[in-house]
Amino acid sequence: SIFRIKPRKRIVDVERWFIDIETWRLNARNFAFCVLKSWNGDVTRTFYDAETAKEFLHSRPLNVIVYAHNCWKFDGLAFYSIEELMPASRLVAGNRIISMTLDLESGNTIEWRDTVALMPLGVAQLGDALGLPKGETPIDYIKGNTREITPADVEYCIRDVEILRQAVRQLDDSFNQWCKAPPGTYELPPTAASMAY
Repeated sequence: SIFRIKPRKRIVDVERWFIDIETWRLNARNFAFCVLKSWNGDVTRTFYDAETAKEFLHSRPLNVIVYAHNCWKFDGLAFYSIEELMPASRLVAGNRIISMTLDLESGNTIEWRDTVALMPLGVAQLGDALGLPKGETPIDYIKGNTREITPADVEYCIRDVEILRQAVRQLDDSFNQWCKAPPGTYELPPTAASMAY
């Protein structure tokens, strides 16, 4: 039989962050820096090593949800070894990891969500749809020409994070509207397919 799935109420005791990383030669292990932006966009943090960014996220007073575009094919791989990821609980579709949740020593959890499962478009396409054009990736990051990180590099990454943040927030608001509920009432499902209640 066919039945309607009810949307899940919003998780309230959680911090939500958006992240983008820049690397040398498009290799997540050759970390250059990352930018984190809060759900409301009122806090932006830049980190110049992966371990410090990871410590920041792991030390938050609440559970954490991190949104990254292409998370488990790129961004998320900068922060964890395979051994650290082995005990994590995963939501998987085929060979794609949609989300991964790790238990932290503090008793909290951190969940990394891949936003490509929600919006199967590139950041440039999302930016165009939002009227926030994505900048050009600095060529030194593509070619792996390690150099000093400039304010322009950081602004480029901040723009990518803001594009992602606005896209997810607008989708979240639309999902709640489709559910005939005020913004923030229901949790955004992990995939575009699971929004089709």
